[in-house]
Amino acid sequence: MNKALLFACVPASTSVDLFLLRHGIAEQRCYGVDDSRRPLTEQGILRTMEVARRLRSLGFAADRLLSSPYLRAAQTAELAQ
Repeated sequence: MNKALLFACVPASTSVDLFLLRHGIAEQRCYGVDDSRRPLTEQGILRTMEVARRLRSLGFAADRLLSSPYLRAAQTAELAQ
């Protein structure tokens, strides 16, 4: 059997939309400071909230939200909720 045919027919398949949201503006990198601990700036928080509000106003909603464990990514995910 041709293996390509195994993927040609998927009964009851559903489509999935994947949205990627980059983290907001973070503090500048600082020598000797762990990059994963850089938080969002005030401007990063405000702009992330603006983006989240705009996406909601356009009808976007997420069933799941996955985030990097980096502080700035976790903060962005929390704001996006």
